[in-house]
Amino acid sequence: MAYIFLDESGDLGFNLKKKGTSSVFVVTFLFIDGSKRSVEKAVSKTHAELSRKIKRRVGVLHATNEKPITRQRLLKRLVENDDCSVMTIYLNKKKVFTKLQDEKQVLYH
Repeated sequence: MAYIFLDESGDLGFNLKKKGTSSVFVVTFLFIDGSKRSVEKAVSKTHAELSRKIKRRVGVLHATNEKPITRQRLLKRLVENDDCSVMTIYLNKKKVFTKLQDEKQVLYH
């Protein structure tokens, strides 16, 4: 069986002067051709390496909350898996045509 995991980061707001509006919008896909068990093992192993203090504070791994070394460890483990592929779409909102800024649904789809 094949699996696709999707995550997005940022927002589709285009008022870049407004506090809290991101300057980019990123969508990342993780494709797994086969069992998702190898990915689960990579995540579990990375989570197990965190200190007890951090585990109590956060029960899941989240890229924005983790130190760079933790992100690197997980990504290295994913790269070693031949059944995994990653695709990222990066949108620099400063370069989006004005018409698309007004049609967020079209842009999002």
